[in-house]
Amino acid sequence: MEFRDFNYIYAEYKNKVTAYVRKKVADTSAVEDLVEDIFMKIYENLDRYDPEKSALSSWIYTVTSRMVTDYYRTRKVHSEIPSDDGAEGMMPLSLVDSQELDADIIQAEMLDQLADALESLADRERDLIILHYYSNLTLKEIAVKMKMSYANVKIIHKKALSKMRGQFD
Repeated sequence: MEFRDFNYIYAEYKNKVTAYVRKKVADTSAVEDLVEDIFMKIYENLDRYDPEKSALSSWIYTVTSRMVTDYYRTRKVHSEIPSDDGAEGMMPLSLVDSQELDADIIQAEMLDQLADALESLADRERDLIILHYYSNLTLKEIAVKMKMSYANVKIIHKKALSKMRGQFD
């Protein structure tokens, strides 16, 4: 079973997880460390993954999102700003841009909610949403890939989005 094969998971999701983390974390060395930590967490908890509850990709994205959120919660962000008197010394600023950090945390929490909403969908609906919004396939391409009529894909897409909106209301 490929969802229990860590080598498959790593090969399939490493670039996707890394791209996500790069969008959220500016420090490239921190990105590498965080991606390693994410896959270590996935490896350590692989036996806890339940394919009946969620798609593998949803589970991985949930782990990733939570790890990025934890990264911001546990890390002290520092920057240096010049002192008011123009002296050479610099004063530490505990949060460089607290609005940006808050926005990142809120976005990570929303991604957690999105993952929960995805988990509430039937497998076919979830697959369709992931293919459309994550893999950037058109509904026509999804119809071909899933061996369904285009009209049926449109109906399932609309139904899935409606269910997901209900989770956020």
